[in-house]
Amino acid sequence: MSKWLIIFSLAVLSACSSTKPVAQKSGMIELSPNIYVDPAMSSARRQQLLDDIKRAEGRIANFFGGEMQSTPTIHACVTKQCLQAFSDAHLEFEAKALGASTILLAEAGCNETIITHEMTHIELHQRLGKDINLNKIPMWFDEGLAVLACKDPRYTKGAGLHAHHGIQLLKTESQWLSAINNYKKPYQRSYQRVQEWHASAGTQGLLGVIDHMKRTGEFSLAPTDKSTLSKNIAQY
Repeated sequence: MSKWLIIFSLAVLSACSSTKPVAQKSGMIELSPNIYVDPAMSSARRQQLLDDIKRAEGRIANFFGGEMQSTPTIHACVTKQCLQAFSDAHLEFEAKALGASTILLAEAGCNETIITHEMTHIELHQRLGKDINLNKIPMWFDEGLAVLACKDPRYTKGAGLHAHHGIQLLKTESQWLSAINNYKKPYQRSYQRVQEWHASAGTQGLLGVIDHMKRTGEFSLAPTDKSTLSKNIAQY
């Protein structure tokens, strides 16, 4: 799930485990299956959103080396009134997750880059499966992977200037949220750490991490035995 400049409560998450009734009650328009938009969104912006979502889906499929396994529900808002239907919190954010498979977009998040970032979280969690304790995924990896997939220039440009020493200490959500008070560095450093690993591990290495977690319940970037991976890779 997303951690874009947000602090949100567990109460909000549980209350929004099913957001379709909220979307209907708030007057959101079902643009296409699983995609709801603010009535105030212009026709041109709606089409742009559909195009951005389609491109983001293609990037996710390519990044994970196969068809998307998740089917996120997206709620896109362009007004404060729309956002308030989902949360009473007066917080600035670009996007955030509501439960396991729903993305709430603010106006600033209605673009291919942010949508790809959010979809990366959801796709990773979907591939791991419901029986995996997602708290076992270090925040630096979850967020670094999402930045790698979406190539957000705010965090990839000049990332090499920031050493990633210490980033692996940011394992929990509370540790991450404390660190992003200094907004760019955690994302930049997490991206750099994951990018360095992914440069050699590639998609096969990512699928190996998923396979290892599904089998053991533990996170590890240690090299996966290729013979073992080859037997399991097809299911991911």
